[in-house]
Amino acid sequence: MGKLPYSRVVNVNLTRADAFPSRRGFGVELILTNVEVVGVLDAANRTKVYGSMDEVAVDHATNTEVYAAAEAAFSQNPRPIQIKVGYVNTDDGNGADIDAAAMKTELDAIEAYDTDWYWLGIVKDMRDKAYLDGVVEWIEARNKFAIIDSNDPNLEVVNDTTNIAARHKNTVVRTAVFYHTDANEYPGVAYAASLGTRNFDNANSAYTGKFKQIRGVAAIDKGSAAVQAITGFTPALGQSAAAGHMANTLVDIGGRIFVVEGSSLTPNVFIDEIHAT
Repeated sequence: MGKLPYSRVVNVNLTRADAFPSRRGFGVELILTNVEVVGVLDAANRTKVYGSMDEVAVDHATNTEVYAAAEAAFSQNPRPIQIKVGYVNTDDGNGADIDAAAMKTELDAIEAYDTDWYWLGIVKDMRDKAYLDGVVEWIEARNKFAIIDSNDPNLEVVNDTTNIAARHKNTVVRTAVFYHTDANEYPGVAYAASLGTRNFDNANSAYTGKFKQIRGVAAIDKGSAAVQAITGFTPALGQSAAAGHMANTLVDIGGRIFVVEGSSLTPNVFIDEIHAT
């Protein structure tokens, strides 16, 4: 039987001199805040870039959530070259939170103003809000990745259906949830900042998000059952949506503190896979 050559449908030439693909903003994290800084971060100025904590301190006092989140990001080793802070208005005008659709509109405004970023994190005041469903939906349709911090204790309950991870697990691959019991910690923001230092223009740049250490963040003080409910990981079996919520957390095993499981909200689809792809 005659076999036709591949050249009839595709023609690709490869050389060892070819560069790896790169994108603008591929390693940059955008931290969302809902606190306006007039003339700096507001409806007319949706994002601002910062290259150090000294620059952050010019616009944000040391007791603000933006300052705390930025400090977590810049504390990592290797540290990011820069981060960005983005403004969204989460007030519906009547003193209540906006809904998911309105949040997507806010993110559209950020994208129209500045699309040169890849990772997305949030400040403490925005955690575990219903409008984050809009963030998940918006991110899934773009070449970006969100790591959303959560302090919802329902993540420790296997059968809970209300927490943000439970609402979206097994449906999206461009969002991860990072659970911690201490609301003052910023593990997701710090994790994204660390992962964003990976340079895919370099050979041998593969990595795994699991087992990564996050500087300045303590492990949660929880047993195996709670960690399994959070992550959905069963030793020797892997992840499953029935076993837990596909979220990430920090654990202490043998005196070493590291991330488990490094996954998106879909079982066995890991952050590094999506990032590298």
